[in-house]
Amino acid sequence: MKFLIVIIWIIISFLYYTFSQSISFQSLDGPNGGNVGDIALSSRGDIFVSVYYNAGANGVYMSTDNGISWDRMPTDNFSWWIDFFGLGINSEDHLFLGTNGAGIYRSTDYGLSWSSINNGFTSSEGWVFAFDNNANTYVGDGDHAGLYKSTNNGDSWTFLKRLQTLSLTIDCSNSVYVGTWDSLYKSTDYGLTWTTLSNGLPSAPVSSILIKNCTEIFLGTGYLWNGHGVYYSDNGGDSWIQRGLNDQVVYSLVMDTSGIIFAGTMKNGVYRSSDNGKTWELLNNGLINKNIYRLKINHQNVLIAASETDGGIFRSTDLGNTWQNVGLPIGTVKTALISSDNKLFVSTYGGMQKFNNDDSWTNLGPPLLSDIVIDEENILYAGTYRNGIFKSTNFGTSWDSTTSYGGTEYVLLCMAKNSDGSILVGTNDYIKRTTDKGTSWQTISNGLGFWISSLSITPEGIIYAASNNKLFKSNSIDSMFLQIRDSVETDYKYSVLASGVNGNVYYVQEGNNAGVYHSTNYGDNWLKISDSSACSISAFGDFICIGLSSFGILLSSDQGKNWEKVTAGLSLNGNVNYSFFDSSGYLYCSVSNGGLYKTISPLTSINDIQNLKVFNWNLFQNYPNPFNPSTKIRFTIPTSPLNPSPYQGEGNRERLVTLKVYDVLGNLIATLVDEYKPAGSYEVEFQSSVGSRQLASGIYYYQLRVGAPESSSVQDFVQTKKMILLK
Repeated sequence: MKFLIVIIWIIISFLYYTFSQSISFQSLDGPNGGNVGDIALSSRGDIFVSVYYNAGANGVYMSTDNGISWDRMPTDNFSWWIDFFGLGINSEDHLFLGTNGAGIYRSTDYGLSWSSINNGFTSSEGWVFAFDNNANTYVGDGDHAGLYKSTNNGDSWTFLKRLQTLSLTIDCSNSVYVGTWDSLYKSTDYGLTWTTLSNGLPSAPVSSILIKNCTEIFLGTGYLWNGHGVYYSDNGGDSWIQRGLNDQVVYSLVMDTSGIIFAGTMKNGVYRSSDNGKTWELLNNGLINKNIYRLKINHQNVLIAASETDGGIFRSTDLGNTWQNVGLPIGTVKTALISSDNKLFVSTYGGMQKFNNDDSWTNLGPPLLSDIVIDEENILYAGTYRNGIFKSTNFGTSWDSTTSYGGTEYVLLCMAKNSDGSILVGTNDYIKRTTDKGTSWQTISNGLGFWISSLSITPEGIIYAASNNKLFKSNSIDSMFLQIRDSVETDYKYSVLASGVNGNVYYVQEGNNAGVYHSTNYGDNWLKISDSSACSISAFGDFICIGLSSFGILLSSDQGKNWEKVTAGLSLNGNVNYSFFDSSGYLYCSVSNGGLYKTISPLTSINDIQNLKVFNWNLFQNYPNPFNPSTKIRFTIPTSPLNPSPYQGEGNRERLVTLKVYDVLGNLIATLVDEYKPAGSYEVEFQSSVGSRQLASGIYYYQLRVGAPESSSVQDFVQTKKMILLK
């Protein structure tokens, strides 16, 4: 008997382990984002950047192709919580890295390994590095006021002066210039003595120093505030004059080999001067994020612009005339949607980004997003925190401002498409609603509190709103909202609610009463279905995904009766702060500061979603593709057609559906579907052998028509996709 029990236990364990390991995620290598602290260029052409305030995505990233793609260097020597600030590289290509709590590190193998070098370095942070011609290394701490020098490549350090160092540069005669929060200092004896250079300078932070021809010096002023633009000296800093970009914070200054100067600013992007700073030209074509903290230009005149506010990295190959968002692949997804043509769009702090067919990401703007939605006419709405709402009729190629819903004092927290087609916006001042595509806005209070941090709308049109740590429900947007739950921690959270059909509603919370709560009767009664502290939730049929406050997700396929923890493929040390299911059953998870992940295979079969209400037309890409000898094609028909077909009988909700395959010349190869079908999701198989005919390798097309005979001009839906037969 004991032997039999052991065998049964082994079998059960094997089956559980197999099921557990069958769910795994893969990174989508984006969207682009990240807070970049510094940039360093190696002699062999590598570009290195340091990243901070990005949780588990902190570290050093390297590009070997002029910034087109980026790889994260090993971080085995670092604790996950360490932020990386300053980054410098000397003439021997040794990298020096400053952190926010672990001092200084050095790599002599291009970032593959790191060693701590804190002998004599007593500050906890390293903001900027500089190297002179006599093998001296300098590092400054802009927070705890320390300037240090090493004469032995960082093996030991000597304290030079108590200076809160924002910028650090060395001229051709080895004079050291240090910009602080209120002045500029100079040493001509390797840091032993110092002179203040303030004649003509305002009392303001000096955040960047550029030296031209040894005696000409340009300064960028301001840091977060108190910007006075650019100052210029032609006598080694003995006197100064203002040189443009008045009242702007200028974080970074660089110069190309021909003497053209570029300035990175806090709010307005990048400027260029071809006349020694006398006039400046704004260069923001394609530069979505205008908060440019660091600028560098390499020997090939490729400009790299780095942003702090999760904007990541932009590159320009034409001296700033145009910009391309090229990284880093660690942007934070706030919300996401999939359009009717199966395109993935996500909202990030750096802008709305689209996932392309070649697995790359395109930043479409505008910046500072909090949410995005799409209506039945494929109009995209992008909500920003304090800059209003933009809309696009061409999937983000261009944007138009909508009418303000209350001014910049209102903070947009979330958005939702109502069942009647109107757009709802949750703000710090009730709900705002538009029924005319943003031309006018109506304030909806109806019993609600302030600070609408999360909205969820059921297919029946029931609206759930999280407000001031309470949950509310209304049967329609024009009805009164009733409080259905108290003591719910919802502030600053945008995905704590999820609702479905047949009265199912879920919410999660952290802190007090942490856990997952479920109602089967539209919020009248609640049952706690998990004690786990969670920061996000999504639902799809009977499937529930909750993002844990620690690491990973909990997944349930039976409305929370049983849970499985899933971490395979997800990046470490990041919370899943947003998740969603697509109509094919794939699960997407946004790891905080770590990009977007997608399950390798769908979590549901076609039978799992057959009985769910469907609200979008969809013809999906065949799978597999390329294929041999067979492939599957999926499509969905919505419950309520936008344009009811005249060919439907009275009360008949079935529509005529045809799915046909053609060759590249337009010849009909096969008819897979030709019948009336009700709303739902469907899947058919196509074989490369049609009757006795064996199809040749090549390109074929499959077309879905819904709503009327092919000869009619009236159609609910027509879409064609390409597939490849490869033998």
